[in-house]
Amino acid sequence: MMEISITTSQLAGHSELQEIKSFVTSKGSYTEENMDYFITLDASVALAKDGEVIVGVAISISLDDHPSLTSNRLFMKYIEGSAFKMNELLTPITYVDEGYTGRRIASKLALARSQFSLNKGYKAQVNFGYSTREILAYTWTIDGNLDTGAVDHAGDPILIRTLEDTVKSIVAKGVTLTQ
Repeated sequence: MMEISITTSQLAGHSELQEIKSFVTSKGSYTEENMDYFITLDASVALAKDGEVIVGVAISISLDDHPSLTSNRLFMKYIEGSAFKMNELLTPITYVDEGYTGRRIASKLALARSQFSLNKGYKAQVNFGYSTREILAYTWTIDGNLDTGAVDHAGDPILIRTLEDTVKSIVAKGVTLTQ
């Protein structure tokens, strides 16, 4: 295994867009059509590569006018009473190949994705629609989660966390992008 490199960019027009789509769709939660839709939502990507091979992907999707959330009355009530605006929110999707677990790649991707999104003007991420119990558990390990009082389609809590809190929490755990 080589040193893992992490890069960030917009998803639309990415030189490895087809490879990113193939990687994400191979994990079983999203289709090619989902990926095409994400591109229309100002999606950005943090990419982890071992040499030329993609081993991890973190995508940030803008939540401005996201139907799963705008139709959730409790979530929208929370947003209306908060300092957050829908066009400042995003949601992350992260996958790492099984052979690369235990190397903090998911945390590095979250750090890179969060820093990139902050630079784009986003303020917070909304966590919902957890594809596994492990992802939900991992979400709780990052400091700064705010429970919106709303639940997603599976009955799991919809959490919101500022991107600054995400970055601070990950860095406090000793994760950097230069490791």
